[in-house]
Amino acid sequence: MMSVGDGCIVAFGGFDGKGWMSNVEILRGTSSKEATWTTIDVAPARLEAIDAVTSGGKTAPEPRSGSAMVRYGDNLLIYGGQGANGAAFNDTWCLKREPNGGWRWVKLVLRGSPPSARAGHAMSIVAMGRGIGPYVIMSGGVGDDGWLVKERVYFDDAHFLDGENAKWQRLEFAGEGNGPSSRAYHTLTQVSENKCLCFGGFNGSNACNDAWWLVVDDMEYADISSEALASPRALVSALRDRLPINVAPDVFDGNPSAFRAHIAACDVEDVRLGDVSKLLHEYANATATLGLPEQRGEDERGRFRHSDPASIKLSDLGKALTELQGAYIANA
Repeated sequence: MMSVGDGCIVAFGGFDGKGWMSNVEILRGTSSKEATWTTIDVAPARLEAIDAVTSGGKTAPEPRSGSAMVRYGDNLLIYGGQGANGAAFNDTWCLKREPNGGWRWVKLVLRGSPPSARAGHAMSIVAMGRGIGPYVIMSGGVGDDGWLVKERVYFDDAHFLDGENAKWQRLEFAGEGNGPSSRAYHTLTQVSENKCLCFGGFNGSNACNDAWWLVVDDMEYADISSEALASPRALVSALRDRLPINVAPDVFDGNPSAFRAHIAACDVEDVRLGDVSKLLHEYANATATLGLPEQRGEDERGRFRHSDPASIKLSDLGKALTELQGAYIANA
């Protein structure tokens, strides 16, 4: 699927549990409450405009799933995918927008070193430097290898398509081997002119949860998995270390019943920095109402009554929140 502007999204192909598809659907009115899906008629490619031998006589893509699509100017480019016989494709098609608003298939005959046939790959648009490009960049995917016995192979390579010169080229990266491992069904999302974010995927055995920058100017990958995987608790703890306790606005000021309702149902990750002091005040009152003695032991209820809001550990705040929620129930 790909946005084409004007509140429209185009989807191509897929697998519905029974068979592979090659239809093109457009979702219009995504900004309204009356969005509608419509199957659009795409005019076939003109065989006289291309080499009939190279094209195989095809005037439209064969039904498939796992292809990748990017927007290139006013048009859409589609590469690869897997068909009904289980084999992967390595063809490139353009879904061209006609001057009259309609659409036409164009089979692209490209030079260079195209990617091998594959499905589940990811594609995005990048610029290869100031004023150069945009280019299509593609990474990963899964395909077949072997002459006699076909085996599923997951790829870790990356290619770019120079649209101006109609040429595929394999990318060579600085620090070869330091990029993402072989995978398919990951994402590759443009976040700036020359940078894409690669995340997740499946390597044939396990789902991946690592994240990488693909920096095109320097032709290198940068592993940001440790940043991407930081837990909410670690992030909140880091914020508490850097910010004074009174930085966060008191959104429940003057409405203690709303604050109690929020605290009674939230997780520790939902506790705002500015609410820690009020949470501990509620904790002291609720545990005292239960008649609990002021305990100092590690595992005794009521042990956080005199904790300092500015220095309490996030793990202890979570325990205090659990005790407070239990006290609310018991007092009710």
